[in-house]
Amino acid sequence: MAIGDENNLLTININASQELIVTGHVVFESVVNPALLIPSDESAIASLNVTGSADVTLGSVDTSDDHVDGLNVVNNGTGTLTLTLVGGMEQGSGDGDIDADDALSFTGSGDIVLHIEGDVDLSDDVVTAVDAIHLENGASVTLTAAQVAFIGPGDISGTAGGATENITIIDLGTTPFDASTLGANVEVTVVLAAGIYTLDPASNLADASVLIPAASTITMTVDQYMALDDLDGLNATTSKVILTGLTQAHIDAGFTLTDTDTLVGTVTLAESVVLKATTDLNGFTVVMSGTQTLSLATSTQADGLDIEGTATNTV
Repeated sequence: MAIGDENNLLTININASQELIVTGHVVFESVVNPALLIPSDESAIASLNVTGSADVTLGSVDTSDDHVDGLNVVNNGTGTLTLTLVGGMEQGSGDGDIDADDALSFTGSGDIVLHIEGDVDLSDDVVTAVDAIHLENGASVTLTAAQVAFIGPGDISGTAGGATENITIIDLGTTPFDASTLGANVEVTVVLAAGIYTLDPASNLADASVLIPAASTITMTVDQYMALDDLDGLNATTSKVILTGLTQAHIDAGFTLTDTDTLVGTVTLAESVVLKATTDLNGFTVVMSGTQTLSLATSTQADGLDIEGTATNTV
């Protein structure tokens, strides 16, 4: 279904007594033209309301009209409503069917399934009726950690083959999260919540790219750090990480801080360790206690090395 340029389409009501499939685009528009004998709304909120017992599948819903600032989708039927959101190929590019700053709301007693194309940020939208999100080839979606938990990580999935699909999870703090429970074919970027706190030891961010906000200090275990795909800061001087529990087993397994140039940090020893020549402390402060010994493998490792310890420690 395609709607022409001069249609003042802001409300669609569907009472589905049998399965309904609509292909193509559903284009919401608010016509602002004083010459026309219709109300003009330059900041309209469109609505899509579904009732009935049958499933409804729509193509892309389009709110790109400059005079449409949002869309409220309500499924109060007993069937599932499935629709597609098409974002720009870059966040905020405006090239998609959904403007980046549109206010979106998906509510109701029935389930809603979203298919995502392009880049779509739902982190400031209402998704209380969303039962699942599927990322089409090369798509990405941004959600808060609370939204992911509400929808269910296993119900957010990508598409096998082709380009990579990505989910960016923002505002993850002390609540435990297991990235391995996400659906298949999705790569994960986590932007941690700002503040000073310790990640829950049960949090598993294996293979995720993790970002630490500015003016924040995040404590995590060395095990958690080594499982990451990478760790970066959003500010090279105020994004800080504290790594705890470094053991010889970690050193032998290849522990290094080579790719942590965009943040500052400390690493706390759990026992005496002997560094390998390939171990790069990358300017991190080493915290020692008791009678622990830190043995260096090269003179380069001693350059600028900052130690916090006691008189009973040995380097």
